[in-house]
Amino acid sequence: MTAEEIQALQQEAMDAWQSGNRLSKNLTIHRERYVARKRAELEAAENKNKGSQDFRKGGMVLSTVDNRKVRG
Repeated sequence: MTAEEIQALQQEAMDAWQSGNRLSKNLTIHRERYVARKRAELEAAENKNKGSQDFRKGGMVLSTVDNRKVRG
């Protein structure tokens, strides 16, 4: 994350603190928790766009259930 993005998250945390939406009674702890949660959400959203990245040889990946012998 860039410095501007972190600063924006900290400002968002301050706005949440003033509105009463607090994650802690301590301002410093609230700000750290708020930024950590939002950063995790942003990273999860960023990773969601990548999709499955399975580069193993062989094309389609079959599950282990498909590899069992059918015994009748």
